[in-house]
Amino acid sequence: MEQLMKENLEIGKNLQSVIEENKILRDKIVQLEKKEADLNKEKLELEIRIVELSVEKKSLETEKEKYSFEMFAVDFDRAFDQAKFIAPTVDFAMMDPYKVVMESEEEVEADAESEEAELKAEAKADVEAKAKSEEAKAESKAEAEAEAEADVETDVKAEAELEEAKAEAEAKSEAESTRCSGGEVSNSEPSSWQWQ
Repeated sequence: MEQLMKENLEIGKNLQSVIEENKILRDKIVQLEKKEADLNKEKLELEIRIVELSVEKKSLETEKEKYSFEMFAVDFDRAFDQAKFIAPTVDFAMMDPYKVVMESEEEVEADAESEEAELKAEAKADVEAKAKSEEAKAESKAEAEAEAEADVETDVKAEAELEEAKAEAEAKSEAESTRCSGGEVSNSEPSSWQWQ
């Protein structure tokens, strides 16, 4: 009987240590999930910043091309004036650098606007996808927390059962020790009991 009580106590201690380890692991999991959520939020912000910078880069490239066309026009005017000075008798009326420059500028601006619109649409789609992903993670986190709470309730019930088992074992051992100290031996006891 004493051996059975010792085994019950050992099982109770083991169960308690497992429950404590479970609680510690659960706390660590919650901390890691919070850290993951923070890192995902930072990642999302950085991705948005990357898209904003790429749009800004495209607009700067467009401005650069526009400036290049302006410089082309200025240089063309200089060359045109020099050509008139060198050959005043030649008719240069057919040469119109602004037509070339203006058409190219319009094409570049249209291309830049369409690229910018595409980048914004992609960025918006990425942000929406990330938001949906975050919502799904939040839902799974809520489910995990609900499961953790259920585990805690189970642990509490197991601890209560363990305490009841300990109390019953102690009561039985006290009853046995009182019977044994009084010299009474019941017939219901196994034959392995021997009094010394």
